Amino acid sequence: MTRFNSLKIRILVLTTVPLSAFLLLFLILTLRTANSAVDASIRRSLRDAGSVFMKMLATRRSELLSMSLVTARDPRFFAIFSIPEEERGIEFGPTVEGVARDFLRITDADFLEVFDRGGRLLARVEKHGEARSDSTPAGLAAIE
Repeated sequence: MTRFNSLKIRILVLTTVPLSAFLLLFLILTLRTANSAVDASIRRSLRDAGSVFMKMLATRRSELLSMSLVTARDPRFFAIFSIPEEERGIEFGPTVEGVARDFLRITDADFLEVFDRGGRLLARVEKHGEARSDSTPAGLAAIE
């Protein structure tokens, strides 16, 4: 039976315990330092991303405001909706596209979508793309 008073046990305890404590302390400090560095990096990245998003939102807000003002003040935009649904023919889709394209040029937006009262898409025109509209004889069938 070994006693605590033996030299072998004393050497083992006096060398292992301080080294284990030092290693544990080193790991805890390293973990805390790494966590604070990662946390600071994440906060900085989120702050930068939020700043970019706010700038983009402010730009889009001003574009949307100018688009809505131009749309509300120009009677050409509302004239196409004065045509009764039963009288809208094949030419209605291209007419809506043309008016939407004019407004897109005026407002300098990326795209413009025109919907009817029922929420169906009548036309979508993009700055650098093809127009898409509903040009069926009935004039208002849903776009697939």
